[in-house]
Amino acid sequence: LKQKNLSESLALQCGLIRKSEGGQPYDNFRERITIPIRNASGRVIAFGGRALGQVFPKYLNSPDTVLYKKSFHLFALDLSQQEIRRRDCVILVEGYFDCIVPFQAGFQNIVASLGTSLTGEQVKLLRRYTRQVILSYDSDQAGLRAAQRCIELLMEGGLRVNVVRLPEQSDPDTFINRHGAEAYRQELVRSLPGIDFVLDLCISQHRDAFSPRGKQEIVDQISTLLKRIENRIERSEYVSKVASRLQVSPDLVLQQVRRFRSWKKGSPDHPSAPRTEVRPAESLLLHALMDTKLGPRLKPRVDPGLVRGLATQKIVEKILELWKRNRPPEILNLRDALEEESDVDLLEMLSLSSSFATEDETIVLESIRSLGKLQLDGQKRRIREQIKMEEEKDPSSPVIDQLLEDLESIERRRIQLDQREESA
Repeated sequence: LKQKNLSESLALQCGLIRKSEGGQPYDNFRERITIPIRNASGRVIAFGGRALGQVFPKYLNSPDTVLYKKSFHLFALDLSQQEIRRRDCVILVEGYFDCIVPFQAGFQNIVASLGTSLTGEQVKLLRRYTRQVILSYDSDQAGLRAAQRCIELLMEGGLRVNVVRLPEQSDPDTFINRHGAEAYRQELVRSLPGIDFVLDLCISQHRDAFSPRGKQEIVDQISTLLKRIENRIERSEYVSKVASRLQVSPDLVLQQVRRFRSWKKGSPDHPSAPRTEVRPAESLLLHALMDTKLGPRLKPRVDPGLVRGLATQKIVEKILELWKRNRPPEILNLRDALEEESDVDLLEMLSLSSSFATEDETIVLESIRSLGKLQLDGQKRRIREQIKMEEEKDPSSPVIDQLLEDLESIERRRIQLDQREESA
């Protein structure tokens, strides 16, 4: 690094070196097999190290940097993307060697999730290349739980999922070394659809799966997956299969699935949520802005975009406008300023409701942070929808890369708000 004139501080930030208690720099990846991590274009952006001998920890990875954020990348995607597109299918594994060994054995449509739980950003990255995923995680309990979590995330992202069940205490690396590539190929062929896998797992792990309560609990778990299936025929087939396995009426399963889908559509964050629904943070902010002591102090901190698209948007905008003109936002002034009758009705309803303890500025600032996070989450949703539309038009469009950068920027702002909330 010195020969390449790389500064010590930069090497520390990148996680290439560390400092001893005495302040001496040393190689962070010493006594390890060091694996380069590349982005989809093939550029090295980080490293992963696997310990040789009794070195702790067993696996060591580069920290997140300006170049590298592990939740946005997949190991070996630069080598496998063409084969993934050709086969219209990707094998998803957990670790470096679970990816390297199958790749060398001829399974070159394979990627790994960089030792982290699969993220929504990685799911969107996969969608740029295929809609079919085969999960091939470790067969121990931790691997089975991880696979179950991934199935819902992948299905939520619009991907079809199958799962490989290797013999107990096996992973792709050890299985291929013991049994060979052809045996692994047969396991891929025998992979189960994700819902079948979860249903088997729920039944096998439940203490009393076929009791009335056991059936209800399993149907609830499976319904969270069934609701993700947009195709009605496919969803109907799985409803019948679940009902048959649990020996219950298909109508009861379908009713539960519809309830989950209806709940999803009616949730507060759904675009079609009724505009008259007022969140506690909105009401608290509105009362605080109308307070003659707190209002002037809060006014510079409140951007009108904080309540964009929410029920109180027009009211808050008028309150801020009145403060800007040095007019206290009294009920009569606000009534005259509001144009829509529905906003006047809402204002009167909120003014009659029990008053919040707005004298506590800390509580109000928490509400501002809460609304800020809500707006950022809405921006993330809209960008993801844009990415989806761009992917449908042209999966290699440079616009997608820009949108992903915007998404990462919003995610950083979201994390900053969480950190402020924790330190408050």
